Amino acid sequence: MAVIGLILLLPLAASVLAVLFPLKRFHHGMLVLIATAASFTLTWFARDTSLQTSWLQSGALNLPLFFHVEDVQLVRIITGISGLVQFYSLFYLSSSANHRSYFSLLGFFTFAMLGLATSTHLLVTFVFWELVGYTSYRLIGFDTTTSSTSAALKALLINKVGDVCFLIGILMLASTGLLSTSNLVPESAGTLPLLLIFVGVVAKSAQAPLFPWLTAAMAGPTPVSALLHSATMVAAGVLVLLRLVPLLHDTVSTVISFTGGVTLLLGGLLAIFSYDIKRILAYSTISQLGLMVLAIGAGAHASGYLHLQTHAIFKAGLFLCAGVFIHHGVISGHPNPNDIRHFSNPNGWLKWSWVILSGSLVGLPLTAGFLSKEAILHDVMTFSASLSLFVWVSIPLTALYVGRVSYFLVSKKTESSPLYALLLPALLLSLVSVTWFVAAVTTEAPTAWVSIAVSQTLVIGGLFAGFRLARISFAEKSWHTNLGLDGLYDKKMPQLATAWGRAGIAVDRQIIDRLVHAWAYITVLFAHLTSWFDRAIVDLTLVGGSSWVVRFTGQLVRVPMSGKVQGYLLWALFSLFLFLVLWLLL
Repeated sequence: MAVIGLILLLPLAASVLAVLFPLKRFHHGMLVLIATAASFTLTWFARDTSLQTSWLQSGALNLPLFFHVEDVQLVRIITGISGLVQFYSLFYLSSSANHRSYFSLLGFFTFAMLGLATSTHLLVTFVFWELVGYTSYRLIGFDTTTSSTSAALKALLINKVGDVCFLIGILMLASTGLLSTSNLVPESAGTLPLLLIFVGVVAKSAQAPLFPWLTAAMAGPTPVSALLHSATMVAAGVLVLLRLVPLLHDTVSTVISFTGGVTLLLGGLLAIFSYDIKRILAYSTISQLGLMVLAIGAGAHASGYLHLQTHAIFKAGLFLCAGVFIHHGVISGHPNPNDIRHFSNPNGWLKWSWVILSGSLVGLPLTAGFLSKEAILHDVMTFSASLSLFVWVSIPLTALYVGRVSYFLVSKKTESSPLYALLLPALLLSLVSVTWFVAAVTTEAPTAWVSIAVSQTLVIGGLFAGFRLARISFAEKSWHTNLGLDGLYDKKMPQLATAWGRAGIAVDRQIIDRLVHAWAYITVLFAHLTSWFDRAIVDLTLVGGSSWVVRFTGQLVRVPMSGKVQGYLLWALFSLFLFLVLWLLL
């Protein structure tokens, strides 16, 4: 088996074993963690990066199961972050009652995302797309509280809207033979299938207006949030969009870039008005995903892909830092441990991790985020000056909400708290962010110094404005939460689901049932016609008629065959006479 096969199957095998075998409490997590760590290690030794077999073959139908690693760096990020989240979960959820199910879902989530990131056939991609969605639904509702269950249901319903459109778009592409993403002909697809697929991307990657599910998903465990917002769930839509880049033409690209730009600014704006640390980071993710989508639509594909990777690093680290703050708040007995106004700093290392990772979010030098955000700014300015306005406005906006949050988190007095095991993953990710910058700069130094100077000025100004804004207290309004879309969706989604159900019942009764009954009547009528034909034509005419002919012929032939010599002589003379008559006449 190719190395890529082992990288895919090890997390799946650990997930299945964690469910089947009742191990000790700590061992389920260790089993999944070891498998994920083994997959991460194998990425450094992968030479054969392709695996191909047949998924379904019947006659002319052949659905290949083909996996190909175009960029091993992405696979390392997925397995690396998944492993760190699993390690973090061992201590963060040490008191949870259902370790086996939780870690099994984490392992399966890793497998599903690896499959989605490496599959090159759109139907296979859709299978893993659904597996990622289902697993995220289970993980968001893992706590089984009312809020987490409601959030999981909202995530499921909104994503299903996108999934239906996504599948219809794939089937429309299949009719033109455009299912393999490895050999797409540029601009060979129609506008409608691409827009339908983009609706699926909008839902999965939390773009406007289908983003409220992502903030609601913060009701799930914090390690799950770190996984959802980094290299898994929300990155799936952007990955699919990147694969379909050759098919994008001007109309679709305009819709994509405008949607990404609007989402970029909306996410940053809403992050300013929240005091919930996880909700703020969720809005930040929505905004940064909008930046990636904008970059892809504007033609800055490489820089958008780079930001997908760097964002996975620093956003996972920020969520893990937030988890430490929240965990410390729970231990300290705060009534609302998610509220940044009540936070205290449990460890000095946590402060520096937050500074580095949030610096990567705003794009400060010496961080990986600086590389990707400056690359997007430069490329978007090159491709479209008008679209670059979205990016320019987002720079101080991002710095504003990051400065506001950081003021509450970093300005507090450092306490002594033994949370070193929880700190380790965030420290490693902050180290990766700095190392990435150093490695990239030593290879190729930046050249767009003017835009860098202007953007860094906006960042510094936004951070100082955020520090000032943090001192202003204001009440959260209803529109501060997803622009009030939560209430709209909570009201309209059940109505739409009910209307859809009633429409389905009406179609079933008025159309499908009538078609079934009509087919039954046609079948009965055909049976009567067949019965009549069998009795009147086959039995009476063909079978009965042929037997009568044989019987009649037999009786005629039997008359001369009497067995008497005199009779034979008489027939012989009659035959001779008849022959002579015919000879004379002819």
